Amino acid sequence: MRQLAGFQVPTPNHHLLKGITAWVHLFGVVNFELFGRFHNVIEHGRPELFGYQPRVMARHIGL
Repeated sequence: MRQLAGFQVPTPNHHLLKGITAWVHLFGVVNFELFGRFHNVIEHGRPELFGYQPRVMARHIGL
């Protein structure tokens, strides 16, 4: 258990790891889009991809 800075509630390590994993994943997807890494890789269906990614991470962290 860790206590996050500014919070009085101890947080289990697995919750922290899931949150960090989701943040890094979503940050990476947005970064790939902004810097053209999906260009010539995903021609059709980018809106579906950006709808799918948050749903997968929400499921991963238990939302």
